[in-house]
Amino acid sequence: MAEINQRISEIRAYFCENNNKKFADMLGKSHTYTSGLCGNENVGKAVIETILSVFPEVSRSWLVTGEGTMLSANSNTEVAQLKERIAELELESKKKDATIDRLVRILDSYQQPQAVEKKDVG
Repeated sequence: MAEINQRISEIRAYFCENNNKKFADMLGKSHTYTSGLCGNENVGKAVIETILSVFPEVSRSWLVTGEGTMLSANSNTEVAQLKERIAELELESKKKDATIDRLVRILDSYQQPQAVEKKDVG
């Protein structure tokens, strides 16, 4: 397997959970064609451009030469920012869940005595 084919295979694994059908659908190609790209098929400029347009996070330099990392520096920064925002939202969600639980307990405490009173009256 040529080195660029290996890198394309890494892109498929990273973005498509190694699902060749998903990868083919994203590239607008047949699964047979994309399977070849991850194997021994020659990779031309058009294929490289297609991959980079579908996966803009991928470093052109890495894809073509193998130098550097798969994700561009901007992509790494964006990923870090998104992870930070996700953590913030998860914390906010947990706080809201705790508030909801507390309110449900309060509502339950008001409903239970009323149910007892109805039994005594009837």
